[in-house]
Amino acid sequence: MATERWSTRPRTVVLPRPATPRATLIARGSLLGLVGLAAAIRVAALDGPAQLGEIGHVFQVHTLRSLDTVPSGASTLALLQLAVYTTATGAFGRHDTGLAAVREPMVLAAVAVGVGIWWMARRMGLSRWTAGAAVGLVAVSPLAVAAQLGVRPENLAAAWAVAALVLFWTPHRHRTLAPDLWATAFLVIAVLTAPVAMALVPTAAWLMWRRRRRRLSLMVGSLFALGVGIGWPSTSLRPTPGPDWLALDPVLAAAGVFAAVAALFSFRLRPLAVGVLGLMAVGAAVLAVPFAAILLAGTIERGLTHQARTGRHTLVHPYRTPTAALAGTVLLAAMGVWVL
Repeated sequence: MATERWSTRPRTVVLPRPATPRATLIARGSLLGLVGLAAAIRVAALDGPAQLGEIGHVFQVHTLRSLDTVPSGASTLALLQLAVYTTATGAFGRHDTGLAAVREPMVLAAVAVGVGIWWMARRMGLSRWTAGAAVGLVAVSPLAVAAQLGVRPENLAAAWAVAALVLFWTPHRHRTLAPDLWATAFLVIAVLTAPVAMALVPTAAWLMWRRRRRRLSLMVGSLFALGVGIGWPSTSLRPTPGPDWLALDPVLAAAGVFAAVAALFSFRLRPLAVGVLGLMAVGAAVLAVPFAAILLAGTIERGLTHQARTGRHTLVHPYRTPTAALAGTVLLAAMGVWVL
């Protein structure tokens, strides 16, 4: 008796119903509200205590702005992005401390990541509710707030990496070349900004190869290797220190690992799960958080809506009850940790 596994490609493609203007307006309003909430929480914490490693990055940015020299042991591209922003906007003159001034572009990067999470979830075929849940999870989680607020190259790299994967993730096999070229450029910038973003390269390669356009995949891979090879001498492989992420939010950390493993059994989620597990393996929690939120929300959706097929019989939503129970347990645990 044949069994259709969760991980197989569906035999029939079900096109989503076109969204009504009211649904589109509600979705966009919800996205703006969630992203605004994320920005407000981080702006309120701009003058908070410095995290481990932040003062060193602030000093490096100030040195680059005042002396026009790149400090040793720093990622040149990351410092350039911070120095250009703080100089162009006069951030140091608008804030009482240098830490708050350099944290400001981190807030903008978090906003960009929030919007990117939404579009990536939609590109993956997930519902608006799931996309909104992922954005909301990143907006209010203590782990996400602390990780995205800190002055680290990984926060800048996260915005570039999300933009790259949004462009790579397409259901269309044939399309114009421009999106793939832009995605490659964004991924090169992400890797040169924070080398730990290299863990997401297998995800991008998987998405390209899955479209079965071998020559395009080889061309894009060659361009990526060339770009990284040219800029690699200016990067720093030294890991960025940070607080104890597990102590900040054990619920999201444990649920994210579980969701990444469970997502390996889903055709839609598997490429991203490989990248998230790679980020976790190298200890890049700052980069892993937004993608883990997508996997957590997406795994719950797939568990609630999946229909298994055994021979000629269809098992309607066989995972709905355990998935709902697990999601409720995670929500209660999160509320206990985040609120209390």
